[in-house]
Amino acid sequence: LAQLNQFAVEQGVSILKVESQAIERPAPKPASLPPDNTSSDTTAPPLPPGDPLLVQQLEKRSALLTVQGPFRRVLAFLQQMEQLQVIVIASDLELMLMASNQSSSGTSVAVDDATQTMLKLKLSAYGRSSQVQN
Repeated sequence: LAQLNQFAVEQGVSILKVESQAIERPAPKPASLPPDNTSSDTTAPPLPPGDPLLVQQLEKRSALLTVQGPFRRVLAFLQQMEQLQVIVIASDLELMLMASNQSSSGTSVAVDDATQTMLKLKLSAYGRSSQVQN
């Protein structure tokens, strides 16, 4: 979150709301592995639905985020998020155009800066687990 705040300051956008979600961790490995039946692979049950990126020693931290600013700066903010050292997935994006307070006599650059947009998204980041594993 500190890195996201730095990106927001650099791009001149405002983070209006951050709503943290529960931390997700992979299910613990079963104590005993099932017998190796390589000859019956076609009858093996399908893997349970889940997050394929959530593996042992990783955790998934999610937050609902609301950002507001000029469209191009909001876009640059999203592009900077993609450059983080952890795997980051933005989903459930909702982009809204906010009312502009500028008169029509300004230049196109000034109009672009005056066009405020609000972006709501779910941000999921995958990183090493903070829990001590035995």
